[in-house]
Amino acid sequence: MKAIVIHEFGPPDVLKYESVPDPEPRAGEVRIRIHAATVNRVLDVSLRAGKEGARGPKLPLIPGVDCAGVVDAVGSGVTRWKKGMRVAAAGVMPLDVCGEDDGDYRGPEGMMGIKRPGGFAEMVAVPACAVVALPDGLDFHQAAVVMRHVPTAWNLLFNVAELKAGETVLIMGAGGLMREETCGFTKQVRCRAPTPAARGKPGRGPSGPASCAASHTPPGKDRS
Repeated sequence: MKAIVIHEFGPPDVLKYESVPDPEPRAGEVRIRIHAATVNRVLDVSLRAGKEGARGPKLPLIPGVDCAGVVDAVGSGVTRWKKGMRVAAAGVMPLDVCGEDDGDYRGPEGMMGIKRPGGFAEMVAVPACAVVALPDGLDFHQAAVVMRHVPTAWNLLFNVAELKAGETVLIMGAGGLMREETCGFTKQVRCRAPTPAARGKPGRGPSGPASCAASHTPPGKDRS
């Protein structure tokens, strides 16, 4: 198969488009034929530049921490997933062989695209426990993005900030996709969400203006 491979950290030209062996799913794994993968500013771009050494990336590496596609093959012990099923995968997952349900897994874990081959390839093998089925109305490109941003937005709002109905939450970064997902969650729980935006670009929610949009001028910009 074809894949983007990093053999050393550095500028974008360290990304090499190469032929590599097709991944074979181990016991408890599925192989995904990839239709879409995201480019994450930190987990892909900053890592490629060599700024994420604390995450312990292993070279050579196929990057790509989120992907979506179709199940292409399954390893032994996998019964829930079949060839042709539409799926997505992302995030931290087992690195060693584990069962289809990883309830008893106690081995090392890491993110695809950092600790194990990622989604910048035609195919990737991942643990079945890390795979999510896609609903019919969600296309591959949307699914790859959702796998990264939606869990993060949910965790920050409801696990970290412990947001409750009727509260107000200030959402920074009006132009980002994370902000759109966050606005969507605040709308569902009936919270007020002021959304600062760059000057002249009021914040917008997923289906229209946010409940309140402030405006600011980025640092270093002329305020005249």
